[in-house]
Amino acid sequence: CDQLKSIRQDLTVQRIKNQFTSLVYETHARISLEKGDFGEFNQCQTQLKILHEDPHLSSFDCRSEFAAYRILYMIKTKNRLELNQEIAELANDLRLHYTVKHALAVNSAVTLGDYASFFRLYAEAPFMSGYLMDGFVQRERYAAIIAICRAYRPSVPIDWLCKTLAFDDLQDCLGYLTECKLVFGDGFLDTKLSSALL
Repeated sequence: CDQLKSIRQDLTVQRIKNQFTSLVYETHARISLEKGDFGEFNQCQTQLKILHEDPHLSSFDCRSEFAAYRILYMIKTKNRLELNQEIAELANDLRLHYTVKHALAVNSAVTLGDYASFFRLYAEAPFMSGYLMDGFVQRERYAAIIAICRAYRPSVPIDWLCKTLAFDDLQDCLGYLTECKLVFGDGFLDTKLSSALL
């Protein structure tokens, strides 16, 4: 990360904007996502938006990939104004790419509170979209738990909850329920008592 940041600074100082510049920013953005450094990722993707305006500086797949990441990043930061502007300015050819379609579907699921679709999309996130979604999956899990506790009475099976909310395994799910101080036992979440706690 430090080496890529130094290369980025050199490219900026020398005012170099070519395919290598795009490659450096794309690589650093991906590494930042993997490391969970969203601040560094945001710096890279802001510059990439400018670089990707020239179609000769990067491939169509990379432009599509980072357009999807920008949408997911704005969902993560709850920046609705910029998100709406980004979607409105999205070129038609980019809208048809599966990574962008996925990001737009995530936006719809979050906006509509459709937790079933959201967690299905989370499980099948293309490229590194899952790393961005990791940044707001807990927020969506909490909202989903509230909706489930309101809709299902008196209880729901924990194994169903684990699958529905895309936990890696049952232990993660039980840890999350304990962390949220919800009432559960014998393989079931008590939605009635848990609803009062939420």
